[in-house]
Amino acid sequence: MSAINDTEAIAGYGVKGDRINASFESVWEAMLDSIHHPEKYIPVKNVKIIDNGDHIYREMLHEDGFLHKEKIFCDKEKGEFTFIDPGDFVHKNKYYKDEQVLEYWLENYQGERIPWKEPRVLILSAIKKTQELAEEQEK
Repeated sequence: MSAINDTEAIAGYGVKGDRINASFESVWEAMLDSIHHPEKYIPVKNVKIIDNGDHIYREMLHEDGFLHKEKIFCDKEKGEFTFIDPGDFVHKNKYYKDEQVLEYWLENYQGERIPWKEPRVLILSAIKKTQELAEEQEK
């Protein structure tokens, strides 16, 4: 039996990034950038964004041809984005102010974490790009 290398590992029950050396405001702005410009963070194109006041509606086309549609709720006080997909899950992005780290995970509609089958390296890459943007804004 061979060990799973990092490129084969899945996100599982959540992925946390490294400590971010930036203010909460810079991190929040970088997180918002990832909402409005996902093509800078993940391999998607043809992004459509509609701000509906209490939430953002977003469509984007993945490399495999899947048209992803979601509602995104932003809670600055909690440092959290909630992505509601028409499927069976909720995607969460959260910044922990005390640890100064971002974590991404999936939940079911009962609020329980569920396994995420996306490649761990893809998620870490998106978190790292958000971190880099936040830290760059501090300079």
